[in-house]
Amino acid sequence: MAKFRREPHKKQEAVIQPVLFGWDQRRYGKVLSVGYNCSKCPGYCCSYPVIPLTKKDVTRLAEHFGLGFKDARRKFTKVDGDEPYAMRRKADKHYGRICRFFDTEARRCTVYKARPTICREYPGGSSCGYFDFLRHERSTQEDPAHVASTWNK
Repeated sequence: MAKFRREPHKKQEAVIQPVLFGWDQRRYGKVLSVGYNCSKCPGYCCSYPVIPLTKKDVTRLAEHFGLGFKDARRKFTKVDGDEPYAMRRKADKHYGRICRFFDTEARRCTVYKARPTICREYPGGSSCGYFDFLRHERSTQEDPAHVASTWNK
């Protein structure tokens, strides 16, 4: 499984900056060609109904915003079923609900350097099913800006 990094402000064509099995490519010089481009995706993975965080993720967000852990937990997370730290979400015109840190106009993460572990690891392989579907839909519809949406409330 590959982990990846998405640089939100750089235009990238075919390959995002992947990390293999948690090994930092700067340290090990490993590069994996992947079949998706996060910079061309409208943020489907950010619309999942539950985005689980770890205690370490909440701590990272707290430090990023200069908050204490309790304040960050209250402000950024909620309890959702078995998840003690589920990301709070907000309205989104394409998907219904989306991560509270997602810029719905630019369609990019606003806390990229402090993003949660699950976001750092997604999609966990060299391909992304949604991106494959999106690429097919954009081609079929002859609309490079088409957003194949869901309604993840």
